[in-house]
Amino acid sequence: IRNIAKSDTKKTALVYQLSGIMSLVSGVFWPIFIYLNVKNVIPLGIISSLTAFLMLFMVFYIGRSADKDAEKTLLMGIFLYSPSWISRLFMLSPMGLFFSNFYGDLTGSFISLPFQKMIYEKARTCKNRRDYFLFREFNLEFGRLFILIAVIFIGNLFWIFILTFFIVLGHLILIRKYR
Repeated sequence: IRNIAKSDTKKTALVYQLSGIMSLVSGVFWPIFIYLNVKNVIPLGIISSLTAFLMLFMVFYIGRSADKDAEKTLLMGIFLYSPSWISRLFMLSPMGLFFSNFYGDLTGSFISLPFQKMIYEKARTCKNRRDYFLFREFNLEFGRLFILIAVIFIGNLFWIFILTFFIVLGHLILIRKYR
C-alpha cells in the first residue's frame, strides 16, 4: 500500500480525486437532473442519444488534435469547459438541456482525451505501472466517495451542481499544471 501511495504526488492524487467527482456528477447526477427538469423519459433519451451520436464524430477530431499537441488541446478544453456547469443551471428547457449537454460533453472531451494521453505517457515512465494505476484508481474512487457523501448531506441536486462548478474550477486549475 505504501508503494501505491508513493506512486505519484499529492497534487496528482487531488487531480484524480476531482476527476472522479466530475465523472460521477456528469455521468449519474446530470442525467437525473435532466430527467427531473423534463419530467419525461422520451426527451431524456432523445437528448442523450443525439448528444452521443454527434459526439461520435467529434471525438475523432478531438483525438487527432490531442495526438498532435495534447497540452494545447487540454488548454483549449479548459477555457471552453469552464462555463458549461454554470450554463447547465440556466438552460432548463428540453432544447436548452440538449445544447448544454452537448456543449458540456464536447468541451469535456477536449479535456479528457488529452488528459488520458498524458496519464498513459506518464505511466510509461513509471517504475511500477501497476502501482501507478492503482494509485490513480484509489484516488478516483476516493473522489467519487466524497461527492456521494456530499450528496447525502446536501440532498439537493441544484446545490450539488453549484459545488461541482467550484470542483470543476479547481480541477481545471490543477489539470493545467498536471505535467
